Amino acid sequence: MTNNPLQSLRFVKSRPLTGDDLKALYYIHDKVAQTLTEILSAEPTSAATWQVISVEQQSFQQVLRKYPRDSVWSLLGFGESLVGGVALVIEKESVISMVRQAGAEIAPESENEITEFELGQIDNRIQQFSEAFSTVWGEHHPLSLQLATFPNTPTIDEFRNLLMGINPDTPSVLLTFQVTMIAREVQKAALVFPQPYLAPLYHALQSVLEGTNEEADFEQVQERISMVDDVT
Repeated sequence: MTNNPLQSLRFVKSRPLTGDDLKALYYIHDKVAQTLTEILSAEPTSAATWQVISVEQQSFQQVLRKYPRDSVWSLLGFGESLVGGVALVIEKESVISMVRQAGAEIAPESENEITEFELGQIDNRIQQFSEAFSTVWGEHHPLSLQLATFPNTPTIDEFRNLLMGINPDTPSVLLTFQVTMIAREVQKAALVFPQPYLAPLYHALQSVLEGTNEEADFEQVQERISMVDDVT
């Protein structure tokens, strides 16, 4: 296993995540959302507030069934620092809402399709998400991210070539973000985290939870409550 860590991952039996693990994943990605919101605020045309609204466990096949074929998927591979990665998923309607300017002239046949220009714009947003993701996780474990964006949902066979060891029954964590932009409908995006890739990060989740418990004074709790006041 020391000589061939990539091969050993095929046989990892990831333990079920505990409630504390899910809390830690919420808190760390809540911080990712805050960081991304700050990054986007520098560009008035793309300013958006990101918030985590749910964290749940599902099989990878269940996750795939949630999203139509024309959803945009972006794989954030962990590069040299760790084996594995995560996927950021945005449905077509949300992509269009996030990047298309109100009143923009679009050919009728492209009205409900994502253009190459818009795909480039959403890829830029994903790069910003990647920056926030690696910055926050870097406080607990260094990540060297690699990025690839797909205009359609890959098949399970394609995923096997992209993410080692993934199969339909692989347990996964699905984190859902609410994205709020000025004068646009509220949209959602999701982060898919295959559970086997969390195994080397369990110590990081533990440190996140311990740090959060230490910081959970009254004022910070009230601040968190105010951030999710408008979430149904």
